[in-house]
Parts: sequence; C-alpha cells; structure tokens
Amino acid sequence: MVIGAILIASQIVIIGPRPALATAVLQFHADGFGFYMLHGGFQVFTSEIAPDARASAVSLQPSCSTAGNSPGRCFMAWAC
Repeated sequence: MVIGAILIASQIVIIGPRPALATAVLQFHADGFGFYMLHGGFQVFTSEIAPDARASAVSLQPSCSTAGNSPGRCFMAWAC
C-alpha cells in the first residue's frame, strides 16, 4: 500500500506541470497501477471493518473512490 501511495504521489507531481499528451497518458497508466496497488489493501481492510455488511462495504468503497477520482481526470482534460 505504501509503494502504491508513493507511486500515486509521484505521478501527481509529474502531471502537475501539464506535460505533453503522450507523457500524460503514460503517467495516468502509472497512476492507475499505483491506485490498483493501494486499492487492494483498502478492500481487505474494508471487508474486516463491517463483516456483517461485507458486500455493501466492499462495493461502496470503490464506488466512492471512483466518484472522487474521476472528476479530477475530467478537470485535467478540460484545463489542458
């Protein structure tokens, strides 16, 4: 999880100055890989927090995460 968080943070710093589109695409792929690494740990801990409502908790966590993550990509594309 720590490596995934470091990978995400490094990609945010690199994407910040608005690199060329080809570079940004590669950075978003690296960012997605870091998110995938972080997301696995979140899913494990989410299923331990609410064992009686495991299915709801596990499905709600990525829904909220995606709902918060997606607008940033749209704003990045709109700002470029």
